[in-house]
Formats: sequence, structure tokens, C-alpha cells
Amino acid sequence: MRTHRTVATAMGLLLSLMLTGCTGSAPSSPPRPSASVPVLGAAALSAQHPGATLSSTASVPSRASGRRASTSAVAHRRPARRSPIAQPIGPTGPSPTSRTVTGAATRRSTAGSAGPTGFVGTMTPIDPGLARRLTYTWHEGCPVPRSALSYLRMTYVDFDGRDHQGEMVVATAVAPQVITAFRQLYDARWPIRRMRLVDDFRGSDDASMAADNTSGFNCRRSTGGTRFSQHSYGRAVDLDPLENPYVGNGQVLPPAGTAFVGRPDVPGVIHDGDAATTAFGSIGWAWGGNWSAPQDFQHFSANGH
Repeated sequence: MRTHRTVATAMGLLLSLMLTGCTGSAPSSPPRPSASVPVLGAAALSAQHPGATLSSTASVPSRASGRRASTSAVAHRRPARRSPIAQPIGPTGPSPTSRTVTGAATRRSTAGSAGPTGFVGTMTPIDPGLARRLTYTWHEGCPVPRSALSYLRMTYVDFDGRDHQGEMVVATAVAPQVITAFRQLYDARWPIRRMRLVDDFRGSDDASMAADNTSGFNCRRSTGGTRFSQHSYGRAVDLDPLENPYVGNGQVLPPAGTAFVGRPDVPGVIHDGDAATTAFGSIGWAWGGNWSAPQDFQHFSANGH
């Protein structure tokens, strides 16, 4: 009897196996999670959540190796980082070809102006737009071509201690040195009334001096002479001409500068060894105030003439 039961059990098992093979069914394992939810890469996350910090990780294939690499999902938010943007100088700012020199020290104007808080100097080639401005100071027959000149914009301090942006044209060869000198003047808080192109005065040296205008290039003859002035080469600067007049040949220029012929110790008046002569002396320029006669107290030049 036990034998028959064993045979019957074995036959039952065999029949069950045969039925399973015919139907193709088998005990199924637990279902696997669906992979239909996409995983965003870092670029997509950055685009959707600019400025977000990525933290918790999700696994995505690495393009380089085919292995699964870790990327991040959004967790914490922080202010977006802004790309550094060069701030323009003046109404239109420097051209893309400008070179910029900045002062190491930054200060706020003593008058609390909303202007620059540190020295900035730029030099730009004379492009067609600038060439049209030089209608009065440059003309055919000048000893240097316009291509040998550069347009400068520099921060200066006025007599009230406020910061301004001035402009000047000088020879390209000396432009970086000139910027260096005016940076030192700015750091010393040397007062300058105004700094404009002499073309704004129709090329008149007399009108520019009368306006106490600090200037550089102007293609003209030397005062009281027939040779080209060093200003004609862009290698001379006149600083605060009202407080520092030209004295010689029986005249004072500008005439209002007569009040300063005695060289009083007041702001803007240049004295040997002060911040002005030190600044220009540091770049190898000489001061006309040291001439025996005439004396040109406003004048600094690269060759001492």
C-alpha cells in the first residue's frame, strides 16, 4: 500500500511538471520598480533652478565610462552668482580696446558724492569718433600723426574734494606713465579744477588756461616762440594753469594767474618737492617751475622742455 502511495505521489508530481512546461507559466518574482521617471542632469537642474545648490544624489550613466555616476538634485537655494561686468567710465565708457589702470587704494569723496570711490584710468586709441573731436588740436602739419596719440580718462579730485572723470590726449608712448602720475595725484587728493580736451575750447590755449583746465595734447607753437611746443607731441601736461601761470616775456598767462605769481601756499599751487612734482618726477618728467626764465609753473614734460 505504501508503495502504491509513493508511486501515485511521484506520478502526480510528474504530471504537474508536464502541465507547467506546456503553459509556460512559472511562479513570478515581485515586480521591479518602474524606470520611467527621468533623472535630470546638472545642466537641466541649473536651468530650472538658477542659483540653487545641488545636494542629494541620484544615479545616472556617466558619458565617459558607461558606469553610473552621481549627480545631484535640488536641495538648498542661494542667491544667484552674477558674472563680473565691467562698469563703464563716463557717458559711453571706454572702448573694447581700452587698457585700464586702477588705484590700489579706494576712497569715498570727502563730499560724499555718488561718483567713483577710487582712481580709474583708461587709455584708448584715437578711433574715427575721437578723431572728429580733435578738430582744433590736431591738423595737417602736426609733428605726430593721430595714430601716435591715445585718449585717456582719469579720475581726479576737485577743489571741493569730489571725484570726477576727466579726459586728456597724450602720446601713446607716455600714456601709461601719465596715468601713473595722475593716480598719485588722486591718492594725494591733489585738487584739479577740470580736465577736458582743449578742443572744447576750440584749440585756444589761452581759453583753456583761463578756465583752469588741466590738459595735454595741443598742436601749437611754444609760448613766445616759433618751434612746436612739447604739447604738440603729446609729451607735456599743464596742471592747474590758473594757480600755476606762465611767467615770462613781461606777461603772466593766464592774466588771472597774477594772484599766484608769489607762489602762496594754497591748494593747487605747485611747489618743488610737493605731491605734484613728486608724482611727475616719479615718471621722469621735469617741472617748468624750475626754469630760470621764463617760468612755466603749470608745465610738466618728458624731455624737460
